[in-house]
Amino acid sequence: MKKLIIILLVISLIGCYINTQQTEIFIKAPKKNKITLIHYNCDNNKEISVSFTTINKEHTPKNIVIINSQDNKPIILSAKQVSSGFLYSNGKYTFRVKGNDVQWTIGRMMPMKCTEVDSQTKQKALI
Repeated sequence: MKKLIIILLVISLIGCYINTQQTEIFIKAPKKNKITLIHYNCDNNKEISVSFTTINKEHTPKNIVIINSQDNKPIILSAKQVSSGFLYSNGKYTFRVKGNDVQWTIGRMMPMKCTEVDSQTKQKALI
C-alpha cells in the first residue's frame, strides 16, 4: 500500500512539472534588432503577450509577431500587406491593429477586441 501511494505521489509531481514548464522559442534575429513586447487584455478575459520583431528570411527583413497566451504554445505570425494599420496572420490566427483598434481572431471565431495593458522595448538577438 505504501509503494502505491509513493508511486502515485511521484507520478502526480512529474505531471505538475511537465505541465508548468515554460515554452521557449528561438528565432535568429539581427543583433541590433528591437523587440517590442506588449501585453493585451482581450474579450472573454483572454490575455495575450505580443512580441513584435523582424527576422531575416533569405536576406530580406520580414516583420513577425510572436503571440503567447495562457492556453497555447507560442504562435508566429508574419506581416501581411494592408492599406492601413498592421495585419499579421498564418491563416488560422490573425492579429490586427488599426489605430487604437486591436483584434485577435482564432479560426472562424468572432474577433476579440483587445486593450493594451503594458509594453516594453528590448534590444536582443534572440527571443
